[in-house]
Amino acid sequence: MKSAAEAARRRTGKGRSRAGEAESAVAEVRSVIRNTFARRAPTKPLTAREKKGLKQALMDLRDRIIGEIQFLSSDNLSRSQRDATGDLSGYGLHMADQGTDNFDREFALNLMSNDQDILYEIDEALARLEAGTYGKCERCGKY
Repeated sequence: MKSAAEAARRRTGKGRSRAGEAESAVAEVRSVIRNTFARRAPTKPLTAREKKGLKQALMDLRDRIIGEIQFLSSDNLSRSQRDATGDLSGYGLHMADQGTDNFDREFALNLMSNDQDILYEIDEALARLEAGTYGKCERCGKY
C-alpha cells in the first residue's frame, strides 16, 4: 500500500520536483550555450572565459544528474520489492499493488537510463571542451 501512496505523491508533484530540477539544469546549460554563441557565430574556438562558464555549467549539471542516478538506484535497486513496499506481513501482495510497484520500478529504471545517457553526453562535451574542439564539427572540422 505504501507504493500506491508514493505513486500518488509522484503524481501530485513530489516526483516532478526531481524531474523539474533536471529540466531546469538542462535549461540552464542551454542558456549558457545560447549566451556563449549569441554574440558571434561559432567560427572560432571558445575564449577562456566562455570555456570556464560552459565547463562550470556542465559540471553543475553533471553533479545533479549523478545525484539523481544515485537516488534512483538506491531507492530501486538496493532493496527488495517487499522492503520497498513496506509489507511486513507474511501475506502476498494484491496483484494490482504488484502491478503498480512494478510500473514504478520500471519507470524509475527508465529515468536512470535516460540520466545515464545525459551523463554520457555531458562527459563527451567536457572532453571536447578540454581538447579544444567543443563547437567544432566532428565531420568537416569547421567551427
